[in-house]
Amino acid sequence: MKLLRKISDVLDSITKYIIAFLLIVMTVVFTAQVVARFIFNSGLYWSEELVRYSCIALIYFASASLFKANDQVAITVLEELLPMKARKYQYIFLTLVNLAYMALVLVIGIQILDVATFQTSPNMQVRMSIVYLLFPISMAIMLFHTVVNLLSRETYRKYDNNPQEKLEEVAK
Repeated sequence: MKLLRKISDVLDSITKYIIAFLLIVMTVVFTAQVVARFIFNSGLYWSEELVRYSCIALIYFASASLFKANDQVAITVLEELLPMKARKYQYIFLTLVNLAYMALVLVIGIQILDVATFQTSPNMQVRMSIVYLLFPISMAIMLFHTVVNLLSRETYRKYDNNPQEKLEEVAK
């Protein structure tokens, strides 16, 4: 388990560097586009496309990083209504549903690569398969982080003790 956790940490570090790099690229290219338009009266024809693809990549890699930290968006109304012991099983069920969804998107993402191999982006003339490669890569990272979290004992510590019981003990 320590090896899986270490691999997950390294993947997350790489993902965060990619996110930082993409933010820098987006900022520099978008600023260059604004400068080119207002000073030279001519835009960079490829800039909007690069910023768009960078933004999409940033979203998918940031999502993968959120799954590492178990901080993805969640609706917790049902969880808060359940007793503490049932919350653990609800977490496991929802995680298994997430895993099934991620596996499905991973398979579909790989299938899309075959179709996108012959397409190129309009302005930058980049193969679209490179752009669509974001889906399977990010889903594979999300899958790995989710499996590691599911198998990790640390994930379930918050379900071990009832916070209400702790408050009652402190009150006594």
